[in-house]
Amino acid sequence: MAEQNKNKNDEIDLLELFRIIGRKINQMLLWIVRAFLLIIVFFLRNALIISVFIVIGGLIGFAKYKLSKPYYSSEMIVRTNALGAGDFINYVNRLHTLAKDNNTPELSRLLAANDSVIQQIKDIQAYWIVDVNKDGIGDYTDYKNNFNLKDTTQRRLNNRVVVAVKVYNQKAFKLIQSGMHNYMISSPWVNQVNNNRKIQLKDLIAQIDNQISKLDSLENYEYFQKDQMPQAKNGQIVFLNEQEIKLFHNEIIRLYKLKQKYQKEQKIYSAPVTVIEDFTPLTRATNPLSKYIKIFILIFGSVGILFVFIKEQYNNIKKLLYRSS
Repeated sequence: MAEQNKNKNDEIDLLELFRIIGRKINQMLLWIVRAFLLIIVFFLRNALIISVFIVIGGLIGFAKYKLSKPYYSSEMIVRTNALGAGDFINYVNRLHTLAKDNNTPELSRLLAANDSVIQQIKDIQAYWIVDVNKDGIGDYTDYKNNFNLKDTTQRRLNNRVVVAVKVYNQKAFKLIQSGMHNYMISSPWVNQVNNNRKIQLKDLIAQIDNQISKLDSLENYEYFQKDQMPQAKNGQIVFLNEQEIKLFHNEIIRLYKLKQKYQKEQKIYSAPVTVIEDFTPLTRATNPLSKYIKIFILIFGSVGILFVFIKEQYNNIKKLLYRSS
């Protein structure tokens, strides 16, 4: 009997729990609908004022576009063979500093272009490529230079770099592109480092060939000669039982793979820098009219909404501030 009463009470408790949950869900749905309707009413009631702010933002965006020169962006991905990515980025960003300081004569000298072409440069900058899952493949470009060095879940690639160029004139871009290619490989210091790298690769390949030759000879001795050679003991020739043969093929294969890797570096990546993906074509301006209008409409629209909200709730905000003080 007691057990039946207990089961009955449990059923009643579950029903009551479901009723409470149902009431809470209904209240939440009603609150969402009410909030949605209030928002609609708020915007309808203040549509004129908000529209004025939006129009002002659009006009300011249009004026900003007219006052700004349109520019075009292009990027390329390079493999840094002679230098690490950090040194190469510093080397390229020297141009960024010169462009920022409007140092036309020095830029003209480094890029081998006349002043009229150099004056069409807005910016030149190199960026790190970040590998998120450490698979050796870049996942995104760190345009903001805010990579957290303490983050061990990601890493920056040390042999891939993005080089970005921004120009005001499409016709000047071809000359700037040629100048950039020349700048990346013309430095005497960079070429000296690269020549030293190639000498080291040649020495490493020669050493690997020497080691492979020794292992081949040792393998031939272990496989075909060692067990056939009798040993003398107390003046008598003794034939030993078959001994365990030491295998060398894994080490030989490893050395061959290492040799092929160095040969690839010699033949494919012999230059100080290898262009993986060249500059993308300049098709449309990076700062079109729509970009300025969207930004300023968003800014002034937000300001307009905030203005009418404060205007409507001024008395409530005043009371709240009075209570808190």
